[in-house]
Amino acid sequence: MQIKHLDFDSVSDTRSLIKKEDGVSPHFHKNFELLYIIGGELETTVDGMKETVVQGEFVMILPNQVHASIAIAPTRIWACVFWEEHARRFAGCTEGKKGVSAKFTCDPATVTYLKDNVLDNKLLTEMDPSFAGNVHLVTPLKTKMEILHLECAEHLFQLEACLSAICACYVKQVSLIPRKQADSILAHRLLIYISEHYRENITLRNAAEELDYSVNYLSKCQRQLLGTSFRQFLNQQRLAYAQELMRGHRMPIAEIAGQSGFGSVRNFNRVFKELTGKTPRESSAVVDAPPSGALLA
Repeated sequence: MQIKHLDFDSVSDTRSLIKKEDGVSPHFHKNFELLYIIGGELETTVDGMKETVVQGEFVMILPNQVHASIAIAPTRIWACVFWEEHARRFAGCTEGKKGVSAKFTCDPATVTYLKDNVLDNKLLTEMDPSFAGNVHLVTPLKTKMEILHLECAEHLFQLEACLSAICACYVKQVSLIPRKQADSILAHRLLIYISEHYRENITLRNAAEELDYSVNYLSKCQRQLLGTSFRQFLNQQRLAYAQELMRGHRMPIAEIAGQSGFGSVRNFNRVFKELTGKTPRESSAVVDAPPSGALLA
């Protein structure tokens, strides 16, 4: 999955979904995002802060925080991306701030309410074709089925009540500190630059010149804000794009390597093995891939 500035500004409803989580590349958006680990274990990175989150724990991501995740074990989560209007007081007390931790827990009564009135709601079983994979989504204010109008409204009210209780638990447990706006802006600019150029032969120096920072300063900020080096992060984006090409197209491996920015099949095979633990041939993503002039590793 490539870097994305996921802009939900045009969507005024709360999006609530249950999914199997493999991992999400660094991205940011202007909405709040809440995660609840139903089962498994997830490593999250929020504004460069890495934390391991296990079953029963929550993660709160505030607007414009750069965040990513990777599943340590098979993980199933409930994710809710919600608009400011659904939590105005919470938005007011967190504006310009960040938590010293992104993860927290909720009291048993709140968790029970979440499970009984949100996670078990039949509306979560409606599939939305715009989401790939095993995802269950509800958009209460967008349904086209009039018969579900009252049920959707009721579910939205229950969801907002649950969000209020969860936000209260977060504020009670997590200390809020001022967020450095300059660091946030730099992280966003760097993400956007890489998202626009990762298929090209770019380097950290190219990024530093484009963003008007020294190479050393940008390298330091890259590690602090994204938790990885420029080269590692660039390769992750290239690999994600290559895997999409493998799944969706019958293309020679040399062409996939070239289009995704690796430059050569040899480099592509090396990075693929380094990041996935498998060769492209061993990966299920290349089943039935056509032969090419260069052999898969």
